[in-house]
Amino acid sequence: MTLTSWLYVEAKWSDNVNCGGEKERLKEKTLAEAEPEAFYIFAKSFNKKEEGCFDLADLERLIELYKL
Repeated sequence: MTLTSWLYVEAKWSDNVNCGGEKERLKEKTLAEAEPEAFYIFAKSFNKKEEGCFDLADLERLIELYKL
């Protein structure tokens, strides 16, 4: 990732989020001139997790790990 890389992130604070579907919608919102490095979705929980999907339990583990 470089200083000019783009990250697209969206928070869906609901349960049983469809991560793949939300990532596709997020991709549709990207700027035409931007080439995103990654897409991330945050939610309370997911009905199916995949890469780039973080739920509240994941966030709690990261906070504990990095003492945030």
